[in-house]
Amino acid sequence: MSCVNQSFSHPFTHEVYLDDEPIKRFRSLREAKWFTTNKDNARIVKLSIQTPKSVFELYEEAPF
Repeated sequence: MSCVNQSFSHPFTHEVYLDDEPIKRFRSLREAKWFTTNKDNARIVKLSIQTPKSVFELYEEAPF
């Protein structure tokens, strides 16, 4: 699996802020919690994720 396909199937879900400035994005809450260990001024924010539309939603009925 290529890197492009992998990043599309696993979008960023959480972002870490230090002193109210965005520092880094993570693909799981577990990774974000690991990053914020022993950082008192860190907070984790959940990002909104857009679900990709299916093929049936993107195209109308076939003309043939």
